[in-house]
Amino acid sequence: MKTLLKSSSFFPVCFGVSFLFLFFTTILPLLRLRPYLLVNQSIPLHYNVFLGVDRFGPAIEALFLPLFGAVILLADMFVAIRLVQREPFAARAAALFSVLVNAVLLVAMGFLVLLNL
Repeated sequence: MKTLLKSSSFFPVCFGVSFLFLFFTTILPLLRLRPYLLVNQSIPLHYNVFLGVDRFGPAIEALFLPLFGAVILLADMFVAIRLVQREPFAARAAALFSVLVNAVLLVAMGFLVLLNL
């Protein structure tokens, strides 16, 4: 981990931004979908332009997005730590992938919350 932090400021910035996206992806449903989460009510989970809402499920399933983001973040940090000395390009790609995935998950969570307002 020390070599990852000492190599450049690229990795702390990427993983910091990724963690920030993950934080907002987690907080957003906890704040906006709290009434549904407390009673575990069924909510719309997917909207299709052609068919409208096509997937309903328990509100707790909205928290699968942050869980998936956390798994990706941890896996990419592990890959970056292992590869920073041997393959710096692959380590940087893993860091950027983590930011990209967590940004997409944040946008998806925003749409999910808007669908349930």
